[in-house]
Amino acid sequence: MPDETSLFSVVIPTINSRPAFLSQCLESVLRQTLQPSEIIIVNNGVVGLTFPQSTIPIRIIDTVFKAGVAQARNIGCTLAKSPYVVFLDDDDLLSADYLELMAVRIRAEGPDCLVSRLDQLVGGEILPFKNAYGALRKSVILVKNPGITGSSVVIKKEAFLAAGGYDPALLTGQDKALVLEMMRHQFLVVSVPECQSIIRQHAGQRQTSASNLAKGILSFYGRYKHEMNWRQKAHNLFKVARYTLLAKIGH
Repeated sequence: MPDETSLFSVVIPTINSRPAFLSQCLESVLRQTLQPSEIIIVNNGVVGLTFPQSTIPIRIIDTVFKAGVAQARNIGCTLAKSPYVVFLDDDDLLSADYLELMAVRIRAEGPDCLVSRLDQLVGGEILPFKNAYGALRKSVILVKNPGITGSSVVIKKEAFLAAGGYDPALLTGQDKALVLEMMRHQFLVVSVPECQSIIRQHAGQRQTSASNLAKGILSFYGRYKHEMNWRQKAHNLFKVARYTLLAKIGH
């Protein structure tokens, strides 16, 4: 087990369209009770990023404009120096003891992938949202997302690379697909409900259109239908039909 001060690299993909959120996101990392060895910000935007001096090294990696969040995470993980990579979206937050509690579980069990509890920030208030505890099973993940996002996953770098990383071909469901691939490679995946990641709900904004949700679910279905029973297939196809209908009526 490496020294805890070098256990984690934090990877934050950003497109530089919401600097206030990115600043708050970064602050939630800088105030961790267990500090990461580095922060890697992968910039998909066109504007250069600068940050004040920090006791934690901050690396900024500029990529092709709008390369995509999956590719940004893959690049960040590939360049990470620490054995475990913490993924965090640029508008989300981590509780102050997030890394410290993750380190406790890593020392105890040596898992390859850890999924935290996922709460949500709504109108300045933090509310319960999703908890993957007891739901990290293929039968569940094939039909729904129990709380696996780009801000609730910590993963061992060598396992991430062996499993193929995030799939940029999937429009949605990239996060749960990554966990499925970890399971397929027989890596140890655990839930860590004592750790809190916080996603920001943007008032009045759908982050993914109904049309893209339909396309995303269909691409996920196409990739994993051979592992689904007929009920799971029907469930996914029903969601595709539902979002296709919502897209047609303008929702």
